[in-house]
Amino acid sequence: MSTSLLSDKLVVLVGGAGLLGQSFAHALTLHGARTVLADIDRNRAATACEAIQALTPRAQVWPETVDITDSASLQALIKRVTSYGRIDAVVNNAYPRNKHYGRKLPEVTYDDFCENMNLHLGGYFLSTQQFSEHFLKQNHGHV
Repeated sequence: MSTSLLSDKLVVLVGGAGLLGQSFAHALTLHGARTVLADIDRNRAATACEAIQALTPRAQVWPETVDITDSASLQALIKRVTSYGRIDAVVNNAYPRNKHYGRKLPEVTYDDFCENMNLHLGGYFLSTQQFSEHFLKQNHGHV
């Protein structure tokens, strides 16, 4: 692992089990960050952690569960993650979507569009809000 600004920093990667999340997590661990992969699907997060550890054996990476559209879920995540140490940063990478997501544009209803936008932006808002509150209390942290 290289020495960098991320050495020994604890980073929570929200939405860490997807393809982009796994790429971010791998980069974080290569630069020495201790990384929490938080995802709505804990099994996918655990599988992603195993894949990252196979690529970077000395990586410190843990799976966690979170629903970014639920502030109580975010608060519970923060409480669990503090057992690993002081949280230095959170990366908002989750991509929540409704059950109709993936339709072709002519088939997308305005209600579905609005619901998906609310899930995305609302989830990022809640995640930023909850982590910012925690960072203010510990007098340190980055979004």
